[in-house]
Order: sequence, then C-alpha cells, then structure tokens
Amino acid sequence: MSPFVHQNTTLKITSLPENGFEAASDLSVSADKSLSSTDNPDLEAFRETGGKFLPWHGLVD
Repeated sequence: MSPFVHQNTTLKITSLPENGFEAASDLSVSADKSLSSTDNPDLEAFRETGGKFLPWHGLVD
C-alpha cells in the first residue's frame, strides 16, 4: 500500500498512528478506484483501443 498510495517506498505501515491506517486505507480506495472500479459497465473505450475481454467464472465458486 505504501508505494502506491503514498508514493513512498520507505514508509513503514507500522509507523502510522492508529487513525493513520484508516486514512491510508481510504486514500488507497480513492486512488485505486480509477484502476479497478466496477461501477461503470461501459467498455466502449476499452473496445475502441483493441482491448480483448475474456470473461471467466471458476467452477469452484
């Protein structure tokens, strides 16, 4: 989480104050949302760039 959220590879998660971890977690969710959000099902831009989508559903679920 440290390198991605704080852009700091030397930050130790254990050095965060008690309320700092929650803030870091919230920041992580907001920073990562554009990369992994699933609240917009429009894949038009992905298709236009030649993206290939292979849906898979495991058999063990």
